[in-house]
Amino acid sequence: LLQNEHDRLNQAFLSAFAMIVLVAIPAAAGVATISSEIVKVLLGEKWTQVIPILQVLAVNGALRVVYSSIANLLIATGRMRSVAFVAWFGVVCFVLAGFGLISDFGLMGVAVAKLGVNLLVIVVSVSTLYRLRGIRLAALATRAYRPLCAAGVMILGSLSLTSLLPEGTLPALLFKILVGAALYVVSVIALWVMAGRPNGPERIVFDWGRSLLARMKGAF
Repeated sequence: LLQNEHDRLNQAFLSAFAMIVLVAIPAAAGVATISSEIVKVLLGEKWTQVIPILQVLAVNGALRVVYSSIANLLIATGRMRSVAFVAWFGVVCFVLAGFGLISDFGLMGVAVAKLGVNLLVIVVSVSTLYRLRGIRLAALATRAYRPLCAAGVMILGSLSLTSLLPEGTLPALLFKILVGAALYVVSVIALWVMAGRPNGPERIVFDWGRSLLARMKGAF
């Protein structure tokens, strides 16, 4: 019974992790890719110096979401000490790296320091996850590779529009968001179908979309 409960909890975590990366990866990739347009439209030309900072913060946000999912599993299984160790490890590393970079690079240095620390914390957390729960890196990578590949297609599509559309206009920004989202969804579904339609968040979203279309068709 204990082993069954252990396996069920691990599977529940992997299912939640797959849903998280399905959303977090394209969100971070999208913001990082069109950060120039976002800043110019929402803040104006005089704020262009914050564009690289926004790009780094977007990636940081995705990493924090991934770490939080791992930390929540460890907390739920009574591993508070391990979570606290990783958290304090990240704080110490960030303070040391931040002080070392802020004097030369300002806020960009702080953002890069946070990015490096978040990557290091992810590595430590994944190692802790395997040591305490037996969840291998391959299991996480299997859930993340389709969103990563689809995000790559989205990035290439968004960048190709940069030379075709004017920057700094709201219609162009909205068009890029819509095209990027469409490319991501189509790419994820295509990769999911090529993989044999395995159980996962893609199946949940696909079934939900199919039922929604059926209800809309019935309404008309």
